Amino acid sequence: MTDLAASTTRQIEPPGVLNEQVADGVQTYAGALAGLRGPDHATSQGYLDGYDDEKGMLCLGGFLDDQVLGDTNATDPPRATVHYGTKLAVLTVTGVTGRGDVTKPVYAADNNTFTLTRPTLGDPIGIVWKHLAGTTCLVLLVGVAERVAAGTQTELLFLGELDFSTVIDGDVRTGFPMPFHGEILEVFGMVREVCVGTGGSIALNLEIGGTDVTGGVVTFSTAAADTLGKKLAGSAVTADNVFHEGDLLDVEGSGAAGTRTSGLLELYAKVQRRLGN
Repeated sequence: MTDLAASTTRQIEPPGVLNEQVADGVQTYAGALAGLRGPDHATSQGYLDGYDDEKGMLCLGGFLDDQVLGDTNATDPPRATVHYGTKLAVLTVTGVTGRGDVTKPVYAADNNTFTLTRPTLGDPIGIVWKHLAGTTCLVLLVGVAERVAAGTQTELLFLGELDFSTVIDGDVRTGFPMPFHGEILEVFGMVREVCVGTGGSIALNLEIGGTDVTGGVVTFSTAAADTLGKKLAGSAVTADNVFHEGDLLDVEGSGAAGTRTSGLLELYAKVQRRLGN
């Protein structure tokens, strides 16, 4: 790290508090759950919104300001303050019946609807800490910093075993459901059985929701897969590699001339979880 050689001014927000512009037309209410529109949100990335379980939304915490109406075109765009740290809150949580629900994960369907049932998209925002009465309970809302530490790890996804003699031009695996929101960092194969053939090869690439991942192409051929246990590295992944929970992934093949007699390849994708939906 390079030491500072001159004075500098940095804006540092108070601990646990974020003050940010509100998205156009969004009305905030004190105590409502705030969301931050992330880089893969459809519009207004980086602006505050009322949280819901749509793609690209990161749950922050409760709004501290009441009735701020977003107008990003204003000379001084309205801003709202959000407490994004870990805290306890008394909430009505659908599905809670008693002490047996303590420590169960709590989800938010929107900025004021809490449930034990996981929505289509959405990480847990906290856990049931204490049952009070009926569906009312004390919820430990987990702060963003804690979720950052726990929720951005990398993992390996096994995409199946491919037979050199039967892979085709076109889809060789279809409809693999992605289990969470993340991005593909690397694609590679491991030779389980050495390829036999005469100059045969096939290029394997991934497709997310009908769009080809840019890069990540693994060449499965007699020349490359010539040693048991060898890793076949894919080309660098550069774009169209972000997926959301429930997105469908396909593996496509594109063959070259030659004879493909036998051989087996295990295909893997190294992925990294992303925060938010």
